[in-house]
Amino acid sequence: MDNIRTIEKQMKALAGRKRLLILAYLKRHKFATVSDLARELKSKVFAISQHLRVLRTLEIVRDNRLGRSVAYRLSKEQEEPVKKVLSML
Repeated sequence: MDNIRTIEKQMKALAGRKRLLILAYLKRHKFATVSDLARELKSKVFAISQHLRVLRTLEIVRDNRLGRSVAYRLSKEQEEPVKKVLSML
């Protein structure tokens, strides 16, 4: 039952257009900072940070410190439904 809830939360997180654009960018570029994503997606840094927080909490993306900034990348281990969505991007 916990697995069903996890998948449900992940699918809800992937239902947003902006989050799919973030994931597509990370898939193409391997990693990016919040500023990179905000510039590319023409969004505010705060909005991108909030989307990344949701994706990070659900372990869809991971963060790495690079000096004073934080870079995000796709998690290596994904649930099968997330893998399928990523393969379509």
